[in-house]
Amino acid sequence: MRILFLALLVFAPALPAIDSGEVTTRVQTVAEHALHKRYPDLETHLKVRVLRLSDGLKKGEIVKVAFPSKGAVPRAHTQVALLTNRGEKAGWALLYVAHYDSVVVTRDKVLRGEEVKAEAMQTAWTEVTNIHGAPLRPTALSTTDAPLYAVRSLQGGRVLRQSDVRQAFAVETGGAVSMRYRRGRIALDLAGKARQSGHVGDVIRLYAPETDSHYRARLTGEGTAVWIETL
Repeated sequence: MRILFLALLVFAPALPAIDSGEVTTRVQTVAEHALHKRYPDLETHLKVRVLRLSDGLKKGEIVKVAFPSKGAVPRAHTQVALLTNRGEKAGWALLYVAHYDSVVVTRDKVLRGEEVKAEAMQTAWTEVTNIHGAPLRPTALSTTDAPLYAVRSLQGGRVLRQSDVRQAFAVETGGAVSMRYRRGRIALDLAGKARQSGHVGDVIRLYAPETDSHYRARLTGEGTAVWIETL
């Protein structure tokens, strides 16, 4: 009996092996098609990498990838169900959904507080999947001629986030502020010193030596403000 069993193993026709590379390519293709169909405006921005697959998958069975039906656009690691043409579950896949965008990148190092000049920046199409915060896009630069300053020290080759840069302050800490004080029939201008930096529209604290008092005031222009309250 043992000899017969060994003979069957030797002379039996070989079963076709499952090409994991073909399955991976099929899953990637179907997944990208599903994403591009759901988010047509992001077609060029989304790329899929297959990280892991369940066992026993066959390329011809996989016709659909079931992404989560609700929520934000899939980003980074995402597990999905793989479905057959009958809607049955064929297995699962762990995907990495990479996001790409046209963003502003620093050419050189910029120190905190320094102006980020045009020659220190360049536009690049790059992956932004793991960038925390909204990236700075070239369109943001084209809509303003106002100089930008580094909120923190920036290394060369860094993808800039909107929070990495700021426009010039209307007043900086220690700067002179002319505050318009109006209460009832009383209206006067007080000369003060800013205790905080701020842009137009920001509320800052300031000190007026003339009254020896601190105030909260809203900045209305470069070095000008209106009184909100006395502290």
